[in-house]
Amino acid sequence: GFSAEYGSYDLTHLRFRSSGPLDKDWSYGFQTYFKERDGLIDNITLGRDTDTREQFGTLGSLFYNPSEDFEMRFRFMYERTRDGSQRLSALPGTTSAFGEFVDSQLVKDPFKVASNIPGVTEIDRFQLSMHLDQDFGKVNLKSITAFSNWKLGPNTVDLDLTAFDLSRSSIRQEQNLFSQEFRVQSNQDAEVRWLSGLAYLNKDNQGVANRFFPLFDNISANQFTNFDIDDESVALFGNVQWDAVEDLTIEVGGRLESVENSISRIKTDPIGGLFMPLPPAFAGESNGVYFSPSLGATYVVNSQTSVFARTSLSYKPQGFTAFSDNAATTDFDEEQSLETEIGVRYQNSDQSLGGELRGYFKQIDDYQLNQSIPMTTDFIIANADRVEALGVEGEIFWKPVSGLTVQASAGWNQIEFEEHTGAAGADLSGNDVPFLPEFTAGMVVRYDFENGFFAQTGLRTVGATFFDETNNSDYRQGSYEVLDAQLGYQGDGWNAAIFARNLTDEDYYSFMNSQISAGVAGDPEMYGVRVGLEF
Repeated sequence: GFSAEYGSYDLTHLRFRSSGPLDKDWSYGFQTYFKERDGLIDNITLGRDTDTREQFGTLGSLFYNPSEDFEMRFRFMYERTRDGSQRLSALPGTTSAFGEFVDSQLVKDPFKVASNIPGVTEIDRFQLSMHLDQDFGKVNLKSITAFSNWKLGPNTVDLDLTAFDLSRSSIRQEQNLFSQEFRVQSNQDAEVRWLSGLAYLNKDNQGVANRFFPLFDNISANQFTNFDIDDESVALFGNVQWDAVEDLTIEVGGRLESVENSISRIKTDPIGGLFMPLPPAFAGESNGVYFSPSLGATYVVNSQTSVFARTSLSYKPQGFTAFSDNAATTDFDEEQSLETEIGVRYQNSDQSLGGELRGYFKQIDDYQLNQSIPMTTDFIIANADRVEALGVEGEIFWKPVSGLTVQASAGWNQIEFEEHTGAAGADLSGNDVPFLPEFTAGMVVRYDFENGFFAQTGLRTVGATFFDETNNSDYRQGSYEVLDAQLGYQGDGWNAAIFARNLTDEDYYSFMNSQISAGVAGDPEMYGVRVGLEF
């Protein structure tokens, strides 16, 4: 098949797909795509838009099925991203760390900037994997071997957002990841169903980051941080399900994981730290062993309704961050999360109505939090002593009449620091955890006419969100709604549609950075047309 999309800001999206048999044992699946658009932000210093986007990708699978009980699959993926600047602009109503005069040169408009540096983001991703699946009847054996390479660079950002060459950052980074998983599981129709496995992961992450920033008078620092972080883990995992009594299923699981980390880091400056002392080279190692158990149950009330409950203890392993000059804040501890969830699931007999409602409570110790240290260039992962989360989530699917489909989801949560001291030493207990909206909801309504035409509209709502741990109102995005719509035709082997995104041209920020008083504005109102062919 082939599809093409064209819209506002010269948005272009092309995709080609093909799949089928090669002979009686071999088959394939393949697709490639290309996406690009002009920038959304006008750079008044350079006289052009700089946040352009361009991406090319290809992925494919090769299948070998010599018998009904064996399958081998090879999968590859390559993606090339060549973007312009990040979509950062100065936040209205805020002051930067560069002083009153520099602030007077800022453009306080979500879609305008005065940067003297155009900015660039280049990313290359490559993935290769092999999947083996052997069915022995009562037992099934799976093996997944995977390798991925991710390269970032150059990635340059103007941090002062003015025509002055005051502060900028640049980074080049490469990550290699290898994983191997073996999994053995019973027949899923058995009275007692079980699964066990072994997983191995090795990740090497290395790069060099450059920060240029003023010190005093006309003297600036030009620091380079070279780092290499290695992570290695081995895990045993298992899960058992059994029907304890009629209509009641019990599930018990666990994961035992050993994790080792290491870091080497050195910071240099072409002038040798003459005006600002440089930290010494740093190297460190850490390790940990974690056991994550889980217990759950599902009770079938009737043919349409079931209720479920689950409790689990999980961990995010310890590790290192490369962007701290203070050896005491280079490492971070493991995060421990105890979560309990209960819910109800419904699906009527003709599948015209279905839904799920869940409530949960989560207690997180040593919550891993991204944190910028005031008056430094340090960006670390800190541990907040305790976070508590209480929430309700739900989804519904409804076909009230022929041709009409309604899908909706919503989630409310209260996620707060129960015990936490901020980067500046203040007690932040009771504050909202940053970057997590208090409410999200979405609804899509579609009507398919008998003659092939269709109309669809979608509404997405995001609740108020803080973007810093102090809950400063300058870095709070209030709730907002985004409305999308499309009108199209589905023919025999082809389709076409016109679409509108952010139909009401809602202004909002999807991200804010309190250190440089900047934000990323959400996509503006956009229109376009899409066509597709199936062959």
